[in-house]
Amino acid sequence: MSIRYRYSSVLTDTSTSNRYKTNPIWTSSEDTFAFESVDLDTSETVLSYGSVSSPKLLRLSHISGGLVEVSPDNGATYPFSLARPDTTVDGDTMTVRINVESLRETTDVTCEADVSGSLGGDYIQLYDRNGIVWAWFDVDNGSTAPTVTTERLIEVDIAQNATASEVATALAAALEADEEFSATAASAVVTIVDQHIGTRTDATAGTTGWTTISITQQGAAAPIFKAKSENESVLSVMVVPN
Repeated sequence: MSIRYRYSSVLTDTSTSNRYKTNPIWTSSEDTFAFESVDLDTSETVLSYGSVSSPKLLRLSHISGGLVEVSPDNGATYPFSLARPDTTVDGDTMTVRINVESLRETTDVTCEADVSGSLGGDYIQLYDRNGIVWAWFDVDNGSTAPTVTTERLIEVDIAQNATASEVATALAAALEADEEFSATAASAVVTIVDQHIGTRTDATAGTTGWTTISITQQGAAAPIFKAKSENESVLSVMVVPN
């Protein structure tokens, strides 16, 4: 097996011997980063995040060619420029830190108490990056899970006659254990944060009949970066996940 790229303080393309400046950064929420060399000219080119679903850092390095202009807002403006390299000076590099926290869907759910097993088999409806999620309640391990078609189930174990705060604690623990969400409970309120950025359909009470579910922050996609150059140029694009 041949190795195309070798990663250290620089990224080396072993097929061409081209070397790209990098910072060795790694995080645990995704098991990959994205890298590509982009050919530019006077037309606009969208800079791809590749397979990274929640980008944290976008690093651009000018490899060859003329002046490169960069837009952070889908081509509306081009406030950044990267100077071209020459025989004695490397081309410019810029690193953008994306505020991932501001792009995650965040939901507050006010839980209600179980009354003699009333929550058994009921669910609240959430959405992750792949679709519908039902967080359903199993009372004393005796409830029947709801019938699903394409929905994903997360089981929440509670005791009969659990108080609203106890229901909230159990719901938060079940969601926190799921890789798509993080969750915390404060009294009867569970704050649910999507672990990935992007637009989501709003959560609902599902079959619980609960009346207070509020979206405190709408999810949003990462900003669209574009680049163009005064003549043919090459730009390296590295994306580090959150």
